[in-house]
Amino acid sequence: MQVQVLEFQYESTSIEEMESQINAYLDHHEVSDVQFSRWEDTMVAFFVTEG
Repeated sequence: MQVQVLEFQYESTSIEEMESQINAYLDHHEVSDVQFSRWEDTMVAFFVTEG
């Protein structure tokens, strides 16, 4: 199992840009789980992959 982390500045990154980066990652990796966490101005996406 591997975990990849994408981090965004929530207030200064558009939703479209976040969605684009997340979809680009999902298109190129076999993801078994995704978790999101937000604190203050930071949004973090954790992608769990097998292998």
